[in-house]
Amino acid sequence: MKHLVIFDIDGTLVDSNKADADAFCQALQEVFSIQHVDADWYTYKHSTDAGIFEEIIEKHYQRKPTVYDIDQMKQMFVDRLQKQTFESIPGAKQIDNILQSSKAHYVAIATGGWQMSAAYKLQAVDVLTSVPLASSDDHYDRKCILEVATERAKNEYQIEHFNTITYVGDKAWDFRAANELGYEFIGIGDCPKLKEETFDKRLPDYLDAKRFMEFVAVA
Repeated sequence: MKHLVIFDIDGTLVDSNKADADAFCQALQEVFSIQHVDADWYTYKHSTDAGIFEEIIEKHYQRKPTVYDIDQMKQMFVDRLQKQTFESIPGAKQIDNILQSSKAHYVAIATGGWQMSAAYKLQAVDVLTSVPLASSDDHYDRKCILEVATERAKNEYQIEHFNTITYVGDKAWDFRAANELGYEFIGIGDCPKLKEETFDKRLPDYLDAKRFMEFVAVA
């Protein structure tokens, strides 16, 4: 049996939701003079960096962002993030070690963030820094990002088929993307909108490593 476990980053591996939102809004203001951004990402059609950024630029400038716009935004965004201090979600490093030492489990990342900022945050907390990663650079839609992560994991680990695939996330949009693909789902944290969704595998963090591994057990 071969089991793939795919992790989101913000709020799932790294305690970064507020810092990420603050840095994103600061970058928009400094590069594009856009103020008073609605940071409730649930109000956007696609809750990913690429999707949110495109929607904001279209609203304020009545055009799609250029490649130059995107590059400028990414650079300033990471610059703002580098002024923050990040910590991993409690127990995340232990789960990282357990999964990567397992012969039955394989690990990947699927984040709605851009690759540059995602890599920075993972390196800042030293968690899952060298596993296949799909990001908002690959697609603006989270479900599609999950599909890219799955294919990259298959290529990286040279596995044609995983018996089960689990997505670990902290938001309702993570659950919905996993559900659309028929993936298992583990909810981390206490996001109110995630609490409204119907699924059984929930944990506040990773401190109960035994329970987490029961959720991704392989027969």
